[in-house]
Amino acid sequence: MNNMKCSPFPTRDLRAKDRPRTLRGNSFKIWLTDGKVTCEALGSKFTDIDITDINSGFSVVYSPSINDWQGINTIQLKLKDLQFS
Repeated sequence: MNNMKCSPFPTRDLRAKDRPRTLRGNSFKIWLTDGKVTCEALGSKFTDIDITDINSGFSVVYSPSINDWQGINTIQLKLKDLQFS
């Protein structure tokens, strides 16, 4: 499935559901929640940010996309910026 391009969205007061999982290079996958909705997020090039403290709140800027994995479509956030609250 093709991912539609759209303008980035800012969201504040998020928490990580679990520690980030390292992918290739400087990329990582993390589950984020605002307490109501939980989404998978992908980030890269955040080498100066340590998000291993999952109890810290933070704000993100992201572009939503559709992840099509094994025939299952889910919402996935592509992180553009991340900042601790």
